[in-house]
Amino acid sequence: MQVALIVRPTTHADVEPIRAIANSYGNLASWSRRPDYIDHELATATLTVCEAEGQVVGFGGVLERNGIAHLADLFISRDRLGQGIGRAILERSFLLPVAPLLYLKGSPEAASRLADPGVTLRDSTPVELADLDGVPSGRERPKDLDFLAGHARCFAAVHRKQVIGYGFVRLVEAGGTALTAFVGPVGAATANRSRLTAAALLRWSAEHATSAIVPVFGPHPAAASLVEAGYRIEDTDTYMASSTRLINLERYCPSAELG
Repeated sequence: MQVALIVRPTTHADVEPIRAIANSYGNLASWSRRPDYIDHELATATLTVCEAEGQVVGFGGVLERNGIAHLADLFISRDRLGQGIGRAILERSFLLPVAPLLYLKGSPEAASRLADPGVTLRDSTPVELADLDGVPSGRERPKDLDFLAGHARCFAAVHRKQVIGYGFVRLVEAGGTALTAFVGPVGAATANRSRLTAAALLRWSAEHATSAIVPVFGPHPAAASLVEAGYRIEDTDTYMASSTRLINLERYCPSAELG
């Protein structure tokens, strides 16, 4: 007999079940302190849960900024996969598939094969980079940038004394003294500048971490060069939003958690 699924807004009692589901996929392992990205979504996003037989069996997080929404999270209890839970949550969210998203992972050796972009990185602030972020990401999101800056280094990419792009790098312990660099978001006003900025951030990451992970859209100009250098597809996803015009796929690499 098919179990009835109830899709509803999140309540305070759902927080721990949501965190337990996210943690079962390892999503919280790279967030060593709170507030983490789930806390941020609870505070600034619309979280929906799916309930079956009185238990939370899945959840979805939708971030709406400037009238455009995108799917930040959609996870189902591992013992409930294939039961239509994800579809039920998506139908409630009314989102469209925008593009495939590749999570590329590489070592310092792979980064060393990237051509020197001729870009220097300097520490920056969300306030300085807000306008630059708004062009490729398609929306203003000061709260998201402030949150990321509390966990990551915020960089301006400079080429010939001009700021051409920006990016965030979060360094996380991966066991012992090893560090993993989580790169993103990364953006610029043109596709080539975004490629150069991504390369600079990954070369910086190679000096500070044993591996780096960056989400890249298929059409982004960095995708082919990263694979050629030895970065490998760690995971894949489908970026979903309320509008296909939300972001520029050739100028932007998203944050894995916040788009």
